[in-house]
Amino acid sequence: MSKGRGGKHPSLHADLLANKGYSEVSYLNGTVHRHAKALGLAAPVNNGLANLLGEIVEGNISWDLYRHNPDRLADRLLSGDF
Repeated sequence: MSKGRGGKHPSLHADLLANKGYSEVSYLNGTVHRHAKALGLAAPVNNGLANLLGEIVEGNISWDLYRHNPDRLADRLLSGDF
C-alpha cells in the first residue's frame, strides 16, 4: 500500500472486505463508458471494468478469481467476455 494513502485501502478493496455489495468503481468506470459513447467513442476497458467489478462486488463472481492476479483480469478484459 502506498504511503500517500495514509494506510487506507483503496475504496474498492475496502468495499470488498466489508462485503458491502456495491462500490463506486462500477459507477466511475460506467460514467467514462457512457460519456465516450455519447461522443461517438469507445471505452471498452472502462465498460468491461464497470461490468466485471460490479459482478465481483455484488458477489456474482468470486473475488478470488482475480485477487492478486492482474494478468487474469487483463486477459478477461481483452477477450471482450464481460
